[in-house]
Amino acid sequence: MEAQRARLWKGNELANLERARHEALKRADCLEYFLACNALGVEPEWRDLYEQGRVLAQVREARADSKTARAELYANFAREAEQLGISLTLDKQTHEKVRLLEKYFPKRFGVRGVQPLNALESCAIGKIFLNLLNYAQKRATRNRKISRAKHHLLER
Repeated sequence: MEAQRARLWKGNELANLERARHEALKRADCLEYFLACNALGVEPEWRDLYEQGRVLAQVREARADSKTARAELYANFAREAEQLGISLTLDKQTHEKVRLLEKYFPKRFGVRGVQPLNALESCAIGKIFLNLLNYAQKRATRNRKISRAKHHLLER
């Protein structure tokens, strides 16, 4: 009985995918068409539409990877600042704050960065550090919540 139900479900799934593929083809929805063709393992009728979908899928995947890498960067920055016990007082431990800012954000704060820190006073550096640390902590918290929500949905 279970095997029969599984075959029936699989048949319905294939029929739904085929229907979605034809609808995507009619609408010229390149991403849906690409995904449906791949899921079904069929040769696309409209090669250009399929290729556009493939490129769009790659761009979206790269964007998602970039967001993940960025989130990890902020989480690591916040974690290291906490581990080192960096003071939240604006004018304290300026050298440690500069080192962390240059380490994690070299394009912005590095020697050739767009906002070099060597000309700034310690309070200004402390303010930049504190703002970035607050942002990093919020982002890390938000990413943990999103990750937990995704995990919860996958368990269903």
